[in-house]
Amino acid sequence: MEFIFSNVILDYAHIKIESKECSIIDSNEVCPHTTVNVTRQNRFPFKVTYSICNCDNCLYIKNCRCVPIMIKRPVLYRTICNSDNYWDWKFGFEKIPIQCNCIKKSV
Repeated sequence: MEFIFSNVILDYAHIKIESKECSIIDSNEVCPHTTVNVTRQNRFPFKVTYSICNCDNCLYIKNCRCVPIMIKRPVLYRTICNSDNYWDWKFGFEKIPIQCNCIKKSV
């Protein structure tokens, strides 16, 4: 059985990077991004690196926007402490943003 946990929205709440209009001076990438380490004690691995898009719109390309590329990564989630005073860990997958990509804006 496969469990998919999408905690990205929760984790984004702790990351204070505002989207903005970028200029060519900012980066040589079409969709510049920033990597942020997100640490959670109830997940293994405890620290996961997220990529956050810095720009709303793509550089060098008109009528396109920057969106994160997501992957499903296997993780363990700590659940309740059982009667033996050991934590139970549950296997699952978490969606992780790893890069930013340029896609055409929907009309």
